[in-house]
Order: sequence, then C-alpha cells, then structure tokens
Amino acid sequence: MSSDIARSFRPAGRHTGPVKVAANSEYGRLRAVLLARCHPSSAHESPEGVADQEADELDYEIISEQQAYFELVLKQHGVAVYWLDPISGRPHQIYARDVATVIGDSFVVCSPRPERMPEMPRVRDFAERIQGHKLYAPHGLVEGGDLLLDVDTLYVGLGRATDLNGLKWLQRNLGDKVQVVPVPFAPEYGHLDMVFNILGREALIYPPAFEDRAVSELKARYNLLEVTPIEQFALGANVLALSPGVVISDRRQRRINSLLLEKGYEVVELECREIAKMKGLFRCMACPLERDAI
Repeated sequence: MSSDIARSFRPAGRHTGPVKVAANSEYGRLRAVLLARCHPSSAHESPEGVADQEADELDYEIISEQQAYFELVLKQHGVAVYWLDPISGRPHQIYARDVATVIGDSFVVCSPRPERMPEMPRVRDFAERIQGHKLYAPHGLVEGGDLLLDVDTLYVGLGRATDLNGLKWLQRNLGDKVQVVPVPFAPEYGHLDMVFNILGREALIYPPAFEDRAVSELKARYNLLEVTPIEQFALGANVLALSPGVVISDRRQRRINSLLLEKGYEVVELECREIAKMKGLFRCMACPLERDAI
C-alpha cells in the first residue's frame, strides 16, 4: 500500500451500539471483526517478542499503512470492523486475537500473560457492548492465539500463553457446548496459531512443534499442509480465513499460497513485512466477532 493510498484511506464512522457475536469455526464467512491499532506514539516500548534494538528499527508509519490496507480488504469483503480504544505505549495491542475471542454465542475476555494485562480494561469496556453471553477468564492463562474452533471442537494450545488452569476453566465453562481438546506444543512458538491453523478440510501445520501423537490425531480429521521451518519462522501459518475457501495470506509465502491455490482456495495476498517483525500476522490481528455457522 503506497503512502498516498494510506493517507487517502479514511475508515468509515465507528460502529456504535450493541455488538452481536456468533462463531462456531475458524472459516465460516466472516461478518464482523475486532481490531486494535498500533500507534506511532507507542513506539518507545519494545513489543512482545521483539528485542529493544529491533523495536527501534520498526517503521510505525509502514505498520499503520499495512494495517489500513488489511482493514480495507476486510471491508471490501463485507466485514464490519470494530476497534478497541488504543493505549499509548502498548504496540502489541495490534494483536487483538490474544485478549478476546468468540466461541459460539459467548464473548470470552481472556486472561493473558502479565505483559498484556494493561490492555484488559479496554477489552472489558468493549465487552459492555456485547449483546449476548460474556465470559471472563479469572484463573490461569488463556490467550486467543491458542484457541482454534471447529464446530464441535475447541482445540486449546498448551504452551507458554495458555496453561492447565486456563484449560480447566475453558472445560468448566464451555465443555457443555464443545469438546475442549488440549494440544500441547513447544512453547518457543508462542501461540498455537503460529504452528497450526484450520482452514476447513485443510489445516496448515508445522509438525516439529508437536509430539507425533498430536500430529496423527490432527491428521485423522484434516488434510494437513505442512509448512517448512523457514515458512514457520516467517509466520506462514498465521493466515486468516474470510470464508470457506478464501484466506488472507502473506504475499511473501509463495509456496504456501501456490499450494492453497492448487487446493482450490482463493488467496488474498497482502504485504505485511513490517507487522511481521512484531511476531504476529493476520490471525493474530483479527478477533472475529461474527461468522456464519458451518
């Protein structure tokens, strides 16, 4: 996205009033989404997972441009965009998926790691607008990047951002609606959606992050499309499904995108090199509020 396009793009008026939530998958047609901005004014703080010297090299104008283009593409696909109120000094607030998620008809306010807790008052403020059931995770660690939903199953990644106490809370509060399935993975990968992402019949996966048994169990349900170490390092699995058969993906991921095209997917390729430096991409940035049921 050129600077001229970014400057000329002006988001539509902010949505106000009650917000409907409903989602039973990662790939039903996306109708509404929650985003959060990464403001240049917050550039003095090192984002989570980015060393101080690297944070100093981030170009926040480019990050803003790339996110504006992401928003534009969402709206072109008929997605209503809601925003969390920004917090100065919290650049990783851009990754709205980590702090909230929707499971069925419930808006789940997550219980993140301490470094993300300053964002939670904004999430709770937004939750007041939710028309429907709200759940507040009070115990343990629960982050949305570790929660992947597929109709009757909620996969819960157990790494460094979601723990056993968080898993037990999810089982108590959602176990009557979905089967809550723990998926342990190597904690150095951050969130489950960095190494596993459900697109429908297919799922992207980075097998070295899992025990062989977990890969076999996932293979029994999905056609697994393996990403390479280089692709995983560049966050290639962190795509966002807009509808069955349509995904947003990093334009640099040529092999993955070609593979998805061969499988019949429409791939919307976006530039996100600067955003990726903060260790998250499209799924991380978007918290779906409403999807069509599968």
